[in-house]
Parts: sequence; structure tokens; C-alpha cells
Amino acid sequence: ADPDWVGTWQSPWNTNDYRPLVLVGFSTTFQKQTECLNTVAEALGQLPVRGLITVGKTITPQSITAPENVVVRQAAPHSKLLPEVAVIITHAGHGSVVKALGHGVPLLCVPMGRDQNDIAARVVYHGAGLRLSTSASADQLAEATKTLLEDAAYRTAARRLGDAICQSAWNSSTIDELEQLAGLNNRTRNVKITRKELVEAGRSQLFPLDGAGRFVGNVVENSTDARNGQKLRSEPVQ
Repeated sequence: ADPDWVGTWQSPWNTNDYRPLVLVGFSTTFQKQTECLNTVAEALGQLPVRGLITVGKTITPQSITAPENVVVRQAAPHSKLLPEVAVIITHAGHGSVVKALGHGVPLLCVPMGRDQNDIAARVVYHGAGLRLSTSASADQLAEATKTLLEDAAYRTAARRLGDAICQSAWNSSTIDELEQLAGLNNRTRNVKITRKELVEAGRSQLFPLDGAGRFVGNVVENSTDARNGQKLRSEPVQ
């Protein structure tokens, strides 16, 4: 579900506008993203797409200079938009990535800190997207977006990883274990997957751990550093 403060949504485009929709959503907290968002807007202006940038509550839409084909909003209901989104450009926050993958949407990850670099590395490893630095140029961002739009392999991989996350959520034993602790294990119930379960399922898929809580395997190869500005190589999805 989307936050309560997102509000209602009315599309600014005509119903017969079939240009692919590129959704841009960086963190709802301040991470000095204004300059990068302006570069992303410039990049989308180079492409035959509909661009939607949601800036969140920490900066204003007026701080973004948008070309004719890009709309800037304080917020929009991503859950309603994702079914028609062709590519998402994101800071690679965990919630944003899991929701995009749940709809089979390939990602252009532009991590800014926290756990975002590690999440972006896993997206690239699974072939579900690409990663660029916040210092990437408009040309680089445009080229990466164009690649994701034109190469169907990224969408296929995103859908495959999203399916694995959803399957993991449906098979979660969390509810059963909690009900056993509460003495309710014999009660007949309808199971509804919560957002927390979906997020935790996504974490287990993106960050596989062994019994000691350590990451399993080297999920990123041929990168000088998972946190630098270079694009990471995608490994094939098994």
C-alpha cells in the first residue's frame, strides 16, 4: 500500500499516449537528491518516454527543471502506477526495489547510501537492472534507461526475481509459528500476506544468508567496488 499522504492521482497524459512510462522515485527522506533528480529529468528529456518524477516530502517539485515530456509531482501512488511502468529509476531502497520487482519492472539503480549499494548490486547480479552513480551524466542515464527499455531480458529477469520473492512470501511460516506460540494453530483462517512479510521475503531473496547469518557466495564479480560509480556486471539468472 502507498502512504496516506500520497493522495489521489489523475494522469496528466492522454489515454492514447502510448509512450513508455518511466517512473522516478528516490528516497522520501533527504539524501541530497535534488541535483541528481535534475540530471535524471534532463536524461528523460532525451528519450521518447513519459517521465514521472515523485520527489517526496523533503524537496519541492519546483526544485526540478523538467522537460516537456516529464511531469514532477510531490507524490503519486506507485502501487497503482507500477503495472504500466516500463522502467523505474530509483535510489534502490529496499521497499522500492521489492515493489518494482513484484510487478516485473526493471530497475535503474542510483544508490545514495545506507543499504542501497548492496541492494543495487543484487539487482544487477540477478540481471533485473543496471546501476549508475549519483554523479552519472544525463547522457549516461539516458543510455542506461534506453537499454532497459529495449532489452527484454531485463524485464524477464525482474519478473523472475519478483515471482521468487512473492513465492517466498506465500510460503512464509511466520504466521503459523506466531499462531502456535499463541495457541491458535488449530484455528481455520484465511491467510493474507502482510507488507512486512513481503519485505522480509524480498530481503531473503536479495540477501541470501547461511546458517551463521553470512552472505552466501560472491554475488558481484568483476567490479572494482560495489560502492563506486562504475556499472556492475550482470550475471545470468539461473
